[in-house]
Amino acid sequence: ALGLGADDMACQLESPTVQQIARTGQAGAMTVSICTAWKQVPVSGASGSPKIAALVSSGIHSTTFFCVLTTRLLTTRPTRRNSNQPIQLSLGALDGRGQQGKVISIAKHTEPSLQLASTHEKLRVVRTMSIIAEKLGSSKIKDTLVPKVDELITASINNGEDELLLEICQQLGNFPQHMERNSCVCLVPLLGRVLSQVEEVVVGEAAADALIRVIADLTAAQVDSICLPLIKSVFEDDLFCSSRRAGCRLIVPCYCKTQSADHKSELKGRLLNAASQEDEILLVREAAVCQLGQLAQQAAKDRPEILTSLVALSNDNHRDLRAASVRSLMQMIQYCNEKDLEAIVMPVLERYSEDAHRNTRQNFASQLAELQVAYNKIGKSPIFIRLWEDNEPEVRRATASNLAAFAEASPKELNGQLVPKLKEHLVNEHDERVRREIIAETVKLLPKLRKEDASEVVKTMVSLITDSGSAAAKQACLIISKMCS
Repeated sequence: ALGLGADDMACQLESPTVQQIARTGQAGAMTVSICTAWKQVPVSGASGSPKIAALVSSGIHSTTFFCVLTTRLLTTRPTRRNSNQPIQLSLGALDGRGQQGKVISIAKHTEPSLQLASTHEKLRVVRTMSIIAEKLGSSKIKDTLVPKVDELITASINNGEDELLLEICQQLGNFPQHMERNSCVCLVPLLGRVLSQVEEVVVGEAAADALIRVIADLTAAQVDSICLPLIKSVFEDDLFCSSRRAGCRLIVPCYCKTQSADHKSELKGRLLNAASQEDEILLVREAAVCQLGQLAQQAAKDRPEILTSLVALSNDNHRDLRAASVRSLMQMIQYCNEKDLEAIVMPVLERYSEDAHRNTRQNFASQLAELQVAYNKIGKSPIFIRLWEDNEPEVRRATASNLAAFAEASPKELNGQLVPKLKEHLVNEHDERVRREIIAETVKLLPKLRKEDASEVVKTMVSLITDSGSAAAKQACLIISKMCS
């Protein structure tokens, strides 16, 4: 008999699954060991009755967590209904929802046991790992918690529980802040196994995110001895393409940490090869291209080689690679001298603005303000206006969202070219989302315009109040009220 003081366990024991098992007449029962990782207490009873019971404590996260992780299947044996041998029940995942009380006796027989720790219950327990880690302290995390998490990862990989693995990786990413720097290295093998053995892309990305946080607290020697072999295995062994995709994100953090010139050259080569190899999976190439800009920020000596690679990728046959190259080129463009900017970069920017793929133009439009801030001596108004008049609403919207920042960074004489276009788009833009974006940017821009230009724009906005589009009228009224207040 169980004295739990809650309905949750009773509902599960009386669930249709249990009843179905009972109706099948299956023989056998599972002997399960329950460890709460805290203590077991003896209880007195009649002659021949069991004298031990597990104390189940609710409301303590660590007790709940260790109870789930240390539940083990020991043996299977036939069940005799009149047997005097005690059978211990699996208490499953105690999630803290009212599980109060203790085991007051041990059942003498039972039907084949149901594993009560479902994935949903495990998720609720795993989400408490960061709290547990904070309470345990660095030494206990390494010696007590990490081995249990390692076992849970192994079981989850074997059972294909991707949702659980995703949550584990997200929680492990918070561990470094509760551990000493020298202890964080024990997390790399755990996350490395998830990265290498799980096909689901989002799980690999979560493992990479956690590894990046761990790498930040490692020494150069630890990165060389633990992380670089992991990256080598990811790219050279026959693993999932999702592993290589996530592995691309580890290269730059390791590049920043290692002190070896040979290791830096090796990491740079892996990323450039992953981006340029035509026989590589497109998802992997795209991830590598997205990292080239960050690599260029750290690798001063290798910037010419990276720039050459990005220029080639900007003209690649795959549209997704061209779109991915935009952000990387914008990240390293501030390191280009004027000669390279005029001779190499500007032709690429022109191609971006006229690219056949919408995402490439949209990505470029969203970066125009940053480009103008970096090189305000060179007017980009023709490119800006071209993208503002694009056929795709998403491209026009991305362009409009940069209007105020772009105008502020542009030479004052070029703003005169933008004001007529601003009035034109306020009146003629037919997409409500784009128009709302233009109106929102206009209120930021008005204080920076000349008085006569600002007056013309305000008159245009007032005329929108009588427009048939109610959304535009409301937005215009809101902005004008802000100006008057």
